Amino acid sequence: MSDFKFNGQNLDVDLIASIAKLLDTNGIPNVMWGPYVLARYGAPLVLQELSFVIPDQHIDRAREVLLAANFVSCQDDCHLVQPVCNLPHPYAHFILDDKDQPRVVHDDMPPLGTWHSFRLELHKKSRLLWTLPDIPLGAPAPDDPSYMLVTDDRLDEYDPRMHLGRVPYTHYPVKMPTLPRYAESLAYGYLRERSREGEGHNLRAWFFLGETTYIGEYCKLRVADLEEPRIRRFWRLLDDPSSNHPLFRYSTRLAAELKTANFFPEEEEGGREAQENT
Repeated sequence: MSDFKFNGQNLDVDLIASIAKLLDTNGIPNVMWGPYVLARYGAPLVLQELSFVIPDQHIDRAREVLLAANFVSCQDDCHLVQPVCNLPHPYAHFILDDKDQPRVVHDDMPPLGTWHSFRLELHKKSRLLWTLPDIPLGAPAPDDPSYMLVTDDRLDEYDPRMHLGRVPYTHYPVKMPTLPRYAESLAYGYLRERSREGEGHNLRAWFFLGETTYIGEYCKLRVADLEEPRIRRFWRLLDDPSSNHPLFRYSTRLAAELKTANFFPEEEEGGREAQENT
């Protein structure tokens, strides 16, 4: 078992590996998501939050394990749970640095809530990676088409100046989706939000589309490696700078088709992920 306790450690690869080990040793499969993963693919993003995707049946236990390891659950009226937040709403999140200040609220704007830049998030697999197979405990197979380690040779060599690419070493295996599966999941996330009505869904649709542009600009995605022909067409339209209108028309049609086929996970009661109550 892991005896790790959080006491304000730096937000770095050692902390990430310690969290992965803590979850694995408690029988909780986990895989990273978000800016840290995109940086491994080569996108120059600043690391401020750590996002882990957890199988739905394990996510309450994951929250309990992290609380027991001294991670502090966010108790504020946080921006992450506001309807106008353009980020995927986490199931639970923890403050890694409490020095952030509340956002300014204007009379003519909806409440934005407190913003904690440095945080740890837990997301349900059914919300972000529902098309991927089960997340393994520990290291995946070296040739796994869906999951890989952040130290995998399939990633570009590490750039120490920009902190991009393959991580040279971790004291415990840290998993992430392979680039094709991650690209597919972002496209599906965008299409899911396009299929729904409301300002929050529209904002989150733009978030997912923005994440796909990082891959298109900085990462070495081979469209031929994508499994679904309709998603391959989505990415080809996305990569064509002259095809904005065709992309949006195609996305609207494809989102409607997938919604009719019940492809997307159902929205939870209240329109967002449940928040922790402590």
